[in-house]
Amino acid sequence: MLVILRRQVFVAVLWNLQVAGKDDCMIDELELSEAIEEHRKLDQKIEDAMAHPGSDEMEIAELKKRKLGLKDLISHLKADNSKVA
Repeated sequence: MLVILRRQVFVAVLWNLQVAGKDDCMIDELELSEAIEEHRKLDQKIEDAMAHPGSDEMEIAELKKRKLGLKDLISHLKADNSKVA
């Protein structure tokens, strides 16, 4: 539930920036910082789950898959930012 609310707030912030005429670079920086934070949180969840012997391996695999997707997004956003700068 909290993740859904955070995403809704994030989308609203991005939309407001676009409406206000902010450039795409600012939006990319916000998306990048959000992706980095989410990546860090997933990393912590994975570490916590792996520390417990009874953890669900499928859940850990799904967390790792999401983390890898975020890593790709972060790399893409960083590459885009370096082209703009």
